[in-house]
Amino acid sequence: MAREGSPLRALITGLQLPEALRSDGDALYFSDAAAGGVYRWRKGMVETVVPKRRGVGGLALHAEGGIVISGRTLVHVRDGEVRELFAADGALGLNDLTTDVDGSVLVGALRMDWREPEGGQPGEVWRVHRDGAEQLITGIAYPNGMAFSPDGRTLYVADYVGARVHVIEVATRAHRRFVDLERGNADGLAVDAAGRVWVATGPNGSFDVFDTTGALVDRLTPPEDFAVTLCFGNEDPYELYLAAGRSIYRARSDVPGLPAVRAQV
Repeated sequence: MAREGSPLRALITGLQLPEALRSDGDALYFSDAAAGGVYRWRKGMVETVVPKRRGVGGLALHAEGGIVISGRTLVHVRDGEVRELFAADGALGLNDLTTDVDGSVLVGALRMDWREPEGGQPGEVWRVHRDGAEQLITGIAYPNGMAFSPDGRTLYVADYVGARVHVIEVATRAHRRFVDLERGNADGLAVDAAGRVWVATGPNGSFDVFDTTGALVDRLTPPEDFAVTLCFGNEDPYELYLAAGRSIYRARSDVPGLPAVRAQV
């Protein structure tokens, strides 16, 4: 949970749909998935990194500089140059993402409109690496936030339409439900150093924290209604950034987050 005496503080306001939070030293990257664009906040100033690009639901820092972002396709953007990394045939787009210990990018492919799920098909998670891409798991209605356990063996994947979190044992690709939400939908997701899974619950307006057994152990409620996504700081792992409603907030966590591996694709 947020440390006692450390209230949520608004860093950025006036966004339509803040997404794709990623800490980089004293800077924070984020997107506005509805209005378009990827931005970087630093010391109270916001600059545009990628103009206009819509639907960016996930972002990772790249080991060679720049960022990897989703959207219609997965791309690496560095110094204004765009390199396409992956496109899922027939998908409506690519959503949230994370990286594994090798710097490969795990990204969810969307095959339905969350507002009319009956008109589409379940999506899947892909692993994109230097030599290409492979499908890791299928059958997730609307893959959203994802993060690895502290030992890197287990991948947690939020399913927005299914209102649950899935767990995948990466070595065997065994797949099961981790938790079904009592209320709301599973949007963004992060894991802390204790292995607790933090889940943004969308319209329920809370960030719910589950232990490794799937038991709800904490709940953080921001002052705005819709809980979108979150990330921990990479320079200060106790720093906690949360996107809710039209704003991005900062707080302090009682447990540090896990370091984000830079992409090497």
